[in-house]
Amino acid sequence: HVESETFDLAGSTPTMIEHMIRDAFTQPFELSEMIRLTFITGAGKLGRAKYDDNAARAMTTALRELDYQEDRGASATMDCAGTFKLQHDTGKNLKTVVVFPKVSTMNGLQQAMGNTAISQDGNHNATNAVSLIEEGSIEQKLIQTPFNLFPKMVESKCETWNQKKSCSQAINKLKQLAETLDQKLMQGKPLTDPEQEYYNAVSITVLEEKLTCLRDMMTAQVDSGRITTEEKKQLIEQISDRITTLSTEISEAETQGKAKRVENLKAQLEKAKVRQTKIQSASTILPPKLKNEDAIIKLRKEQLPLLELEKAAKGRLFSIKESQSMARKDEIENEVHELELSSRQWFETDPMFEARIKVTQSNWEKHR
Repeated sequence: HVESETFDLAGSTPTMIEHMIRDAFTQPFELSEMIRLTFITGAGKLGRAKYDDNAARAMTTALRELDYQEDRGASATMDCAGTFKLQHDTGKNLKTVVVFPKVSTMNGLQQAMGNTAISQDGNHNATNAVSLIEEGSIEQKLIQTPFNLFPKMVESKCETWNQKKSCSQAINKLKQLAETLDQKLMQGKPLTDPEQEYYNAVSITVLEEKLTCLRDMMTAQVDSGRITTEEKKQLIEQISDRITTLSTEISEAETQGKAKRVENLKAQLEKAKVRQTKIQSASTILPPKLKNEDAIIKLRKEQLPLLELEKAAKGRLFSIKESQSMARKDEIENEVHELELSSRQWFETDPMFEARIKVTQSNWEKHR
């Protein structure tokens, strides 16, 4: 059993790194004990040129796509399976991403967590160690958050219209799963332990109320002009497609002589056109700023004289004091990256996240 392994990503492009991470971590590992996998993504001034500036970001992006969670306190224990953390080894002056891989349910996780049940006759019956919903996952929070706190949580974690849309899709999947289990019970089929645990924890009625709440929040966001330019384009395309579809269905219904259906479709078409006009006239906003923007700008201010020092040196060797100062420049860059990552919200795609980072960069330029 290997307790830890280190991989040097020197010379690897972001694309290469993303492919490697997906290949390595798409499937869970068959382990009875957790391992620590360390990836070197950057170095100090002497070794900086060997690493792509976006190496760490490419790696963490790929991990997030595989549902890995960032946990700065993660360690080589089974309860940290499926997490990663960024570190800066100031002694070696190396930037690393440490990964604690997901573990196969049937190969070691049960043993490691002692997750077995003893029947009346004394036999040990292994049970599924992993619930249908991961502990600490977004889905679990969507289920467990009381309805009266739900709107506040959504506004905090899903600021944009697109994030709210993705959130509603996630809740709808949770509702569909509960309905599937409900149908299974109605057919007289027993549920597995994880299924029963999920069924007991979920209320289909509450999930429907949360979906209605989200739809109302999304509508209000459009009506109040709190959407980005990209979201407005997306909404206009959606409503245009809807109008085209309705127009086609009306023509077909008229040909078939279905007067009642024609009447209903025309009413829907009228509402769609009203909605189209409202969306087209809606104002737009910039993507919301990062949660840690103030701290990031403060670090950038601290870094500015160090960047000027580096530029003024023009290739000459630094003095001992200057070298110590320049080491801080690299530390600041790592701290900024961590603050950016910890500002990422739920259901936020890479383009959305990059757009918010650019807003913070723009605000920093105004402060210079």
